[in-house]
Amino acid sequence: MENLNQVIAKNLIKLRKANNFTQFELAQKLNYSDKSISKWENAEAIPSVEVLLQIGGLFGVGLDYFVSEDAPAPKPQQTKPKKNKVVVTLLSVLLVWLAAVVLFTGFSVIAGWNLWILFIWAIPASFVVTTVFACLWCKKRWMKYVSISMLLWTLLLALYLQFVHINIWLLFIIGAPLQICIVLWAFRDIKHSKI
Repeated sequence: MENLNQVIAKNLIKLRKANNFTQFELAQKLNYSDKSISKWENAEAIPSVEVLLQIGGLFGVGLDYFVSEDAPAPKPQQTKPKKNKVVVTLLSVLLVWLAAVVLFTGFSVIAGWNLWILFIWAIPASFVVTTVFACLWCKKRWMKYVSISMLLWTLLLALYLQFVHINIWLLFIIGAPLQICIVLWAFRDIKHSKI
């Protein structure tokens, strides 16, 4: 009988590769470092039972799969293609702009108002949508923080343009410490995922 470390390592590699995951991608899903995954797959360490259950839930196998010497070849999980996520995100952003065009046209025709500012507000609204989808779907964490940063600065710009007659340019000074907070949050999140 093989060593338990080696059995778990062999089955973990088989499962990860069958589902087209890199060590880094699996590490991100589990909030571990890719070094931990490497140690598990090299039989240098064994993941905890909780982690094995988490991996099993991710790939649709039970705990017994990991300790079976003759574990069957795993069937890849059916995942939605990445293209669908991009298309859904783009369609959602287009809906924001469609709403801005409809409102602009409606107010122009019905009330005779020229509300060009609606298009300015559509920019941060678009970044709200992209931030939500980046948090839900994106494996690359940096995209989430770029989207949050863009949301921050476009929101400040929209507020400034909305109230330009008040001359609130100092509003942009608020953006600097908020941007620093976003950067620190990103580093904390990335460092936390490596632990």
